[in-house]
Amino acid sequence: MSIDENKLPKNLNKAYENLLLDHKEFVSIVSHDLRAPFRQMDAFVKLFLEELGPNLSNDQLTYQKMIEQISKDANKTLDTLVAYSNINVDPEDFKKVDLNKALDEAIKKARTLHNYEHDIVITALPLVSGNYELLVDLFFHLIDNAIKFTLDGCVSLVKVSLIEENNHPIICIEDDGAGIRDEVQKDVFTIFKRFK
Repeated sequence: MSIDENKLPKNLNKAYENLLLDHKEFVSIVSHDLRAPFRQMDAFVKLFLEELGPNLSNDQLTYQKMIEQISKDANKTLDTLVAYSNINVDPEDFKKVDLNKALDEAIKKARTLHNYEHDIVITALPLVSGNYELLVDLFFHLIDNAIKFTLDGCVSLVKVSLIEENNHPIICIEDDGAGIRDEVQKDVFTIFKRFK
């Protein structure tokens, strides 16, 4: 069997595009099918509360709240899975992004979410090539964590700074929160990994 080398790259690109489409469709179907049991569970919990709510003990109410939280966490994980599968990181779609604008939008979202009024120390950031929406999401989650995971009773200090290494900008986001235990730091950026 002979292979036309001139057609190979085009065929590979087409196969890759088809694979991506199949992958997204698969994730969408799996996500939909996995949500169904949780929707049913939520519905039965509501019926359970309507019929027996006034007669439930404190322990039983605690169990009910735990079930609701587990359902919410599962749906949130599914949302993350679908969002991750839809991320487009094709460099051809990258544009010049003002990181100051992306950071400002992310901070506004985080402030609104947490009713956070304390100062956030910011250094001027550069223009980079990238995806604006994904960079806003990235900044938001980092700022969100910086505000959310603070020591009890402490006012969190959040600082955004810039350093350069080998002519590449490195954005540093620091806070005075509880921090991450040494034994889990190597896994902190593992996809879908959660720590308590």
